[in-house]
Amino acid sequence: QEAECCDMSQVHHLEEQNMALQTEVEELRHSMEMAEAHLEGHPTPQLEVALHESRAHLRMSLQQQLQSSQQTLQSLRVGILEAEEQFEAEHEKRSNAERQLTALRSE
Repeated sequence: QEAECCDMSQVHHLEEQNMALQTEVEELRHSMEMAEAHLEGHPTPQLEVALHESRAHLRMSLQQQLQSSQQTLQSLRVGILEAEEQFEAEHEKRSNAERQLTALRSE
């Protein structure tokens, strides 16, 4: 259960990061669209640099978030596999105990 709590905490943190990143993405897109519309296709060198930097920042943020999401998902998969293995082991122990109990009662 403790591992499940930590995993859920990771998921919640990841969801918060995703929402913040989504907001940032939308703000950057809106800013770029406004700038491009304002200049009607005639961007200044300064604006081109700013747009390039914004796109690079956005790309980097998205790549980092994707990596973080992939790592969290992998961690969750490992946790699920471990929980399934524990469940199977407990099930096997209970089955063995039931068989032993049945055998003792039969004697």
